[in-house]
Amino acid sequence: MHKLHTWAWWSGALERAGSQAAEATLAVMMLGGTLVLTDLDWRPLAAYALGGAVWSIATSIASLPEHGPRAGVPRWRAILFRLIRTLAAALASAFALAATQEGLFDVFAFDWVGQLDAIALIVVIAAVKLAIRRPPEAVTT
Repeated sequence: MHKLHTWAWWSGALERAGSQAAEATLAVMMLGGTLVLTDLDWRPLAAYALGGAVWSIATSIASLPEHGPRAGVPRWRAILFRLIRTLAAALASAFALAATQEGLFDVFAFDWVGQLDAIALIVVIAAVKLAIRRPPEAVTT
């Protein structure tokens, strides 16, 4: 049976997608200066959360981290790989958000400082989570 057809694999993939969406939501809320959901602009919140979740599922399907060649890697390498994936997901979400707001992505009109602040905060939140909880593909020592 292919690993994609197991509940264990999908459970892990959905957990990572939910975690990515939660990290993005928390970062947007913190940068928005409020923790009250009704005071937020929902467009960036949804773009980061949904974009991160979709990217997470796609990269999980592409890489199968718990079972593929990265299984049994040192903890630092597993964490670095996860943080790079988180960075890529947040960056892709920021570009998608800019494209939906402006009609076409304009590299010169893009709010680089504001979006990179959000992306950096998302990666820091992910790093804290990964420091507390070992990624499943890391070697247990």
